[in-house]
Amino acid sequence: MKGMQPRASCSSLLGKSDAGFIQLHSLVRKRLWEALRDGVPVIALLILAISIAALVQFFVSYCRSLVSVYAKVEISREAMETAGLPAGHVDAGEFSRLMALVRQCRVVADDSTQLGAVRLYYAVLTALEKFCLLLPASCSWFHRERSGCAHMVGVALDRRIAYLRQSA
Repeated sequence: MKGMQPRASCSSLLGKSDAGFIQLHSLVRKRLWEALRDGVPVIALLILAISIAALVQFFVSYCRSLVSVYAKVEISREAMETAGLPAGHVDAGEFSRLMALVRQCRVVADDSTQLGAVRLYYAVLTALEKFCLLLPASCSWFHRERSGCAHMVGVALDRRIAYLRQSA
């Protein structure tokens, strides 16, 4: 074993993509080592990235729980007629129109923060839905979530209409 010479180098045994990955890995290690040596706060950047990921996960969980809770509440027939919606299911495409109607009610309600969070969640879902072609199975999930957001806004509109009728 002591006098044996290898017949091939490691790079010739690996495929081109493997060799490229190894070169990329060594470049990243080299840059990371230089950053650590030069005093760049890599740990701080890692903590920041983990914190942002946790915040995003919390936001998505919060919005999904809001949509789930509001999905159990029915929208009254009067509110559906006032909004010009057919009785039954609220489609995802009605979100913007329902939000505009909620704003027009000019009723200060305790669900304003929740509506703001769901409006942002709906915007993110709408942006991500454009990538449905890459994962066709996710298209129905995106549409259901967006429809749930629209239903939530419909429930908020129903509550405002009921409040206005009661106070008149």
